[in-house]
Amino acid sequence: MNNNALVFYLYIIVTLLFLLPLFYFITNELLQMITSLYFYKTKQNLFQIGTKEFIYIFNLYMKRNEWFICISMLENLYKNQKLIHLRIILIYLAFCYEKLSYLNIAKYYYLQVLLYEPSNIYVLNKLAYIYKLSNESEKLNDIYQRINLIKNN
Repeated sequence: MNNNALVFYLYIIVTLLFLLPLFYFITNELLQMITSLYFYKTKQNLFQIGTKEFIYIFNLYMKRNEWFICISMLENLYKNQKLIHLRIILIYLAFCYEKLSYLNIAKYYYLQVLLYEPSNIYVLNKLAYIYKLSNESEKLNDIYQRINLIKNN
């Protein structure tokens, strides 16, 4: 009888060790769904939420690869420019288009960011990556020279 109890306890422990990571991932997804539902129900107008909440919602859609929703939200904000800094909107727009492999549109938005912040290393590196993918070696060299100038200063 003692042997049967030991096997039963061993079975319970192994089962729990297997199910704990599964419970964690399910709980995490449920919390994200509840949070997004909360934002949808309480603040249906995108302009009523703050910057942190917007970035959280944007990252939630981005993690789910719902790029159309991300781009729609960002384009609407870019048109109205009421919620967050224009630079953040442009960087997120460029990132979305880059993920969808629309490199010319991504390049456009990264160049728009450079109009406001000419020494933004992150944007310059992203542009260098796009120029490398599109085989624009002359522009790639120009970007690398700008990056080196900024790093040396």
